[in-house]
Amino acid sequence: MTNTGNFTVNYFQSKENALQAFCKLTHTIDLERLKPKKATKLFNALVSPILTYGSEVWGPYFKQNFETWEKSAIEKDHLRFCKYF
Repeated sequence: MTNTGNFTVNYFQSKENALQAFCKLTHTIDLERLKPKKATKLFNALVSPILTYGSEVWGPYFKQNFETWEKSAIEKDHLRFCKYF
């Protein structure tokens, strides 16, 4: 959070940290060999908490436009996992 009360820094830092966790996960475990249920469980347990950390606070401050939801940084990381798998 910045001194003006802006949560954008936290939003993008969470995105970067989650991307690093995802890369470490893919280097450690070959997700392509896992069943989809197990791979999704790993993503939800290891990456998703990092991605959504603090979303209760910064979530309401971002525009709630559901037509452009797929273009948000957080959703792009989730789609990256889905495309990778």
